[in-house]
Amino acid sequence: MDNREPGFTALKNEIGVVLDEAYFPEVLTAENVASIMRDTYRNWDDAYYRAFLKRFALPDKKPFRDFSRGMKMKLALGVALSHKPKLLLLDEHTAALDPKTAAKVLELSDKIIAEHNLTALMVTHNMKDAIVHGNRLIMMHEGRIIYDVAGEEKKNLQVEDLLERFEKVSGEEFANDRMMLAK
Repeated sequence: MDNREPGFTALKNEIGVVLDEAYFPEVLTAENVASIMRDTYRNWDDAYYRAFLKRFALPDKKPFRDFSRGMKMKLALGVALSHKPKLLLLDEHTAALDPKTAAKVLELSDKIIAEHNLTALMVTHNMKDAIVHGNRLIMMHEGRIIYDVAGEEKKNLQVEDLLERFEKVSGEEFANDRMMLAK
C-alpha cells in the first residue's frame, strides 16, 4: 500500500512495528522521537510513551547513538506501542542482540503483549524462540505455509521436530546454522 492511498493513515495507526534494527537518526533523543511520532500517529499517547520510557529505564535526553543495542530495541518497542496499535509486528526484533539481551527483550515483549491483550506476529528464524513464544507457530518455505500448529501440539514441539518437518515438506536438508544452533 502506498502512503498516498486512501486508508493508509487509518491502517498505519492500527499497526505497531519493531524491526531487526531501531532506525532512528543517531542525534535524536527519546524526547525528540516523541515529538516526531506525535505528528506521525493521530492516536499517539505521550503519557503512554513516557510510561514505557520509565518502565524500560530509558533516558529521555540521551542521544540515540549512545544507546546500547538493547536500549535501542526497547525504545523501538515503546514507540511501536505508544499509539496503541491493535497489531504488533515483531520482525526479527532480537536478531542483532546478544543472547542475554535477546532473552530480556523477548520476555518484555511477552509481558507487554499479555498485559495489553495485543495480537502480535513475531517473525523469527530462531526455532527455539518460535516454539517458546506465542500461541501459534506457522512455518513457511518459499512463501508457502508448510506447517501450522497451536495448543498442546505446539507446546510439545522440539527444534528437531521442526527441522524434520522442514526437510520432509521441502525435500531439502536444513542448512541454516543460525536456526540450527538455536536448539
